[in-house]
Amino acid sequence: GSGFYVPTEFNPWDSQVVSVGSVPCHIMHHYTTSTQITCTTGPAPELYVDSGLLHVSIQAFWGLGEAQYARADNEFRYLSYDT
Repeated sequence: GSGFYVPTEFNPWDSQVVSVGSVPCHIMHHYTTSTQITCTTGPAPELYVDSGLLHVSIQAFWGLGEAQYARADNEFRYLSYDT
């Protein structure tokens, strides 16, 4: 992707929230840039069961109260052998 918001000391309001399906994905700020978000999900909702494709959504916040969803074509899947 591109144009992701990374908070800085001079502009701490720029940020985003990432969700996989309806579950928040915890952003790893050290590995996140303006072109890539790295985050971790929690455990699979059901162990040893494929989840099917889950939509990844990114809600961006910037400035003084502005927000929008970023376009996301990526999907995520929990796999039964990797939960």
